[in-house]
Amino acid sequence: DPNDPFYLTPAAQELRFIGNPTHLETMKDLGCTTHFIISHGASDTICPATDAREMAANIEAADLSIEAHFIEQKDLDGKTFTDTGHSVGNRTKILQHFADSYLLPDSDQLLVRNGPNDFDLKDDKVRYEVTAGKYVVDHAEGWPLLRFEKKDP
Repeated sequence: DPNDPFYLTPAAQELRFIGNPTHLETMKDLGCTTHFIISHGASDTICPATDAREMAANIEAADLSIEAHFIEQKDLDGKTFTDTGHSVGNRTKILQHFADSYLLPDSDQLLVRNGPNDFDLKDDKVRYEVTAGKYVVDHAEGWPLLRFEKKDP
């Protein structure tokens, strides 16, 4: 409903779909080295697990680095993982469970970004095509500004 204060245009919806194959290809072309970690309740119906599985499959198909963990009954331990639905469990412990090996300084799997990031580059090379045009992420001011450029009719 365009009159709803939370309405998103189709283009805005496309932008917000992390598993958008076109955007993932753009990320790949720009040299994305992000390691995606997805943790999602296998029976989540609020943010459907099917959507998260599609997102994970699209990230993998784009040949980007990903780990997907869908929490099932067998994973429940009563501390970190308490539910297979939307709440899943203790979010801090879940992050530590799946990401500590990549984040802790003394880990042999520590991931460190090499080279400048978007804030350092201060450019507008990140451009995500959508049906009606493209969204440009401009870092020229030192922080990201998002602008929409409509396709010519």
